[in-house]
Amino acid sequence: MGQDASGGPVSSTAIEISADAVPESSSVACTAEEEEIFSCRVKSGKRIAVCASEDRGGQYRFGKATPELVLDGGIWASTPYSGGGEAQIAFTKGAIRYVVFSRMVRTNFKAGEPKDPVFSDGVIVLDGEKMIGLQACEDPEAMPIQYAAAEAYYPTADELFTWETGRADPNKPPE
Repeated sequence: MGQDASGGPVSSTAIEISADAVPESSSVACTAEEEEIFSCRVKSGKRIAVCASEDRGGQYRFGKATPELVLDGGIWASTPYSGGGEAQIAFTKGAIRYVVFSRMVRTNFKAGEPKDPVFSDGVIVLDGEKMIGLQACEDPEAMPIQYAAAEAYYPTADELFTWETGRADPNKPPE
């Protein structure tokens, strides 16, 4: 468990929404009729998937085989970094925002040496501006956000939704 910007505890569990918030999707995985925009497994063994289709648009799913949480809609943003970049897709339920992210950060800037990029993916849960949850992907077969698909299915925001995604970097020292 980490700490938020004010030093308070940050849970690594997802916020669960009542069963009536879970629509017709019977699987966390994207179907053959949907485009897979993001997918990974987190430490608990649960999966995160972002899927889209022409007739339904985009959808966030979280759970094991059957979704515990499904959110429709979404908006996406991306930004380049020196030697990397980040993409985020945000889904909102009331004051709670689920921000799916994929990032690559260069960690070595010495000339002639390897750039040592660090990749991280997952979802950050925000209540207003306060981070209340983080689920980092722990799946070597994770599919990071597919930029072209995100651009095709989601409206674009001018800025990233949160800068807290660095907390998921595997080489980040403990706070």
